[in-house]
Amino acid sequence: CYFAESPRYAMHYAHSRGCDADGVRQLLLADVICGVVLGLGPCRDPEGKECNRAWLRDHGYDSVRGGPHCPVGKGPSPDDGSMVVVYRPNQAYPRFIVSLAPIRVPRALPPPGAACADEPR
Repeated sequence: CYFAESPRYAMHYAHSRGCDADGVRQLLLADVICGVVLGLGPCRDPEGKECNRAWLRDHGYDSVRGGPHCPVGKGPSPDDGSMVVVYRPNQAYPRFIVSLAPIRVPRALPPPGAACADEPR
């Protein structure tokens, strides 16, 4: 299971409630027991030599921490973040589902005494 340390990073992968949700995204906040962590930094392990449960167990690690990584795939951004990967389900405990909606800026109000476009004349 992958867990982002920053909500800005996680929002790129957040669940959308569907087409009628008006931009609402959901994040799962969880307690994660990392134990002994293998820090990889920004490096990746494409062959999976170190990022697999057997290698980690044999070398005394419980999880892997990597990053910062870029969620949008190009260059550094303010949304870059680190993540922790745990390999056993009992290392994570879900706490909350948080729903986030975009802030809608209200349209400007007409000056006092001005007729509104939707009022009958």
